[in-house]
Amino acid sequence: MIDEEPAMLQIDVSDFGIHIPTTQLLQMAMDHEIHHKGQLFAYVRAMGHTDLPLFVKRG
Repeated sequence: MIDEEPAMLQIDVSDFGIHIPTTQLLQMAMDHEIHHKGQLFAYVRAMGHTDLPLFVKRG
């Protein structure tokens, strides 16, 4: 479980014109990664590869 106090800290991303909570920044980063992973999978499938790992187990 995430401690609520650090999760609600505002992050200064004033170069982009906003201040956002830590949790929102983390969600945006995950969404961005998922988007690019989807693009990569579509590209690789178009090249003929069909056996792609959905998840990689680490550790």
